[in-house]
Amino acid sequence: MVAIHDRDATMTIAPADGSAEVDPGVHASGVDGPGVDDPAAEHADDTPQPVVRSAMRLRKARQRRRRATIVQAVLTVLFIAALIALGFVGWRASLKLTGGRDLEVTDPAAPGYVAEVKPTSADLIAVTGPDGGLATMLLVLGGSGSKATTVVPISAWLTLWEFEDAGPGSAYNLFASGGIDTLRLRLGVDLTFGATDAVTVPSTVVDQLAATVGPITINLPGNVIVDDGAGGSVVKYAAGPLTLQPAEVMEFLSVQGQGEAELNRSLRLSLAWTALLEGLKAKGTGLDLPADSSDDLSLFVDVIDGLDES
Repeated sequence: MVAIHDRDATMTIAPADGSAEVDPGVHASGVDGPGVDDPAAEHADDTPQPVVRSAMRLRKARQRRRRATIVQAVLTVLFIAALIALGFVGWRASLKLTGGRDLEVTDPAAPGYVAEVKPTSADLIAVTGPDGGLATMLLVLGGSGSKATTVVPISAWLTLWEFEDAGPGSAYNLFASGGIDTLRLRLGVDLTFGATDAVTVPSTVVDQLAATVGPITINLPGNVIVDDGAGGSVVKYAAGPLTLQPAEVMEFLSVQGQGEAELNRSLRLSLAWTALLEGLKAKGTGLDLPADSSDDLSLFVDVIDGLDES
């Protein structure tokens, strides 16, 4: 065996029988370095290469991602196909529906008739006297042309109870302090429902209505007593049959009897208003409006005309 040394380029011929000693500083390959018996050389030869392992892990990760992508694509295609199939099945099923109701039935006696519920209007009419104060009120429920119109006369001296910071007070005083808007609000609180429209008309309109109807006769349930102006009292209207001339109707509607209970006053007003409206309906004529009539007056006439048609 021939070994070549780097430094002095000398050659050493080893004995053939291997009995010669080998220089520990000379590698078995003939170059300087650790000998064959060096532990460090053995450890270097047995250590695995990390670069090879990293390449294998990267290749396996790419294979897993490729398989996951394929699985996701297959599932997406299956989901879209199922969605289309369900939509088609639902569409075919809807074509076979035979139930339900026919909402176009207009005959109340026919099967399947459905009534349409409409809100009930409430018109508040405040009638003022010659002095501008509240004389009486009229609440018309049902509106113009309604087949179920209800007329509710209300006294100007009706007590409306407290609301928020405001104490109780008569309708007359509330109207005097806040006008029709305040009266409408407070009356709605007491009645638990509000008025759809609220108008103010002068007493001359009622005078015209009474003149159109003529004298009316009612049966008064009790005496109406008023102050005689001298500290005493006098019977203004006696109980029993009572005939009122057109010029007396407005005074009868606005008078406040001494000690008269609110229920008695409401009944008295109801009798007078009912006689007026029935008389107007029997006449078959309406009220003639002046050319410069206000919107409130026009609404009042529309309500009265609607009562005539109901």
